[in-house]
Amino acid sequence: GGEEFVVLLPDTLPEQAALLAERLREKIAGAHVPTGSGEIQYTASFGITGVTDEDASITHTINRADEALYRAKANGRNCVERG
Repeated sequence: GGEEFVVLLPDTLPEQAALLAERLREKIAGAHVPTGSGEIQYTASFGITGVTDEDASITHTINRADEALYRAKANGRNCVERG
């Protein structure tokens, strides 16, 4: 496991959200965290989507993003997938 977060980006196109997620992913992967046992690195997987007219509630949107997140994890982690 890992933690899961939802980030809502009002007035943002999915393409813009994908760029932001990719920048965050790169920053996280490039960080070296010192510990008593030496440095460690983290990775992050992202699932992004946009709200559509077909979404009956925000739950539908979040479920689609969650599905994209699990595709990212299944595709080797440390990547961005769109849903």
